[in-house]
Amino acid sequence: MPRPKQTETEREAMRERILDAAHELLLEHGYDALTTRLIAERLGVSHMVLYTYFENHDALIQALRARLREEREASRAEALRQAETGDVAAVMREALQRYVTMAKEHPKMYSFMWVQPIHADALCSEPHRPYQGNVRYLAQLVQLGIERGVFVPRDPTLTAATVFAIIHAPSIFYHNGRLTDENLRDRMSAESLEIAMNYLLREAWMTNNHPTNAHPTNDYPTNDHPTNAHPTNDYPTNDYPTNDYPTNDYPTNDYPTNDYPTNDYPTNDYPTNDYPTNDHPTNDYPTNDYPTTLRRYCL
Repeated sequence: MPRPKQTETEREAMRERILDAAHELLLEHGYDALTTRLIAERLGVSHMVLYTYFENHDALIQALRARLREEREASRAEALRQAETGDVAAVMREALQRYVTMAKEHPKMYSFMWVQPIHADALCSEPHRPYQGNVRYLAQLVQLGIERGVFVPRDPTLTAATVFAIIHAPSIFYHNGRLTDENLRDRMSAESLEIAMNYLLREAWMTNNHPTNAHPTNDYPTNDHPTNAHPTNDYPTNDYPTNDYPTNDYPTNDYPTNDYPTNDYPTNDYPTNDYPTNDHPTNDYPTNDYPTTLRRYCL
């Protein structure tokens, strides 16, 4: 007796069940688990049943890919709406945290998406599209944050690619075997999230880069070079007193008067009246010694 013909609603419901089973296998075991046999076993049916709803294996994979893309785009559209009307920084933090959560909860899927070498196949005919789509989505959030003055003004695409790399680095190192400590991975992921947000946020950037906050103008000269350490009034008065030093050590009145009396020295030793008159009389010297000689040389 032939099986009763299914309605379109029943066929669509079965297609959705098949895609649900395929998605579960993808998350749990990665792309290699997407075989018709394993999908049928998950559903408890013969693998030939799948061909009743999909032309072949590639058609099933393409349908799964389209479904995941629609879900992803719907989720991103909702996040952008929240960012436009709410806290764009909170939306960005949640988007970045989602990558970390995926790496922990669905390691096979994460490894397939971001760790394994990329190649074109039925699930991803454009291998670079997932990366480009994620960066484009993050760039939209960055642009919103810049327009609101929340994020540092930078190139949105470059900024998005940078934070995307920062947040994925610990998980990629862990899943490719270069980082083996799971606890360290989690700590690094948490630190990477904070670093990415500080890189984005304008307030954090101003705090870290503005010199006024690092060395406050009012505090620096007061604490490091206080005025009281070398008071102007005390230093010259106590160490080098103005009134005592010149008065007691070198008295003005006694020094020149007693040692070198002005009236006695020039008068007694070199009398003005005797020296020129007796030794070199003005009238005799030029007249007697050189008058003839000078005239001879002039001739």
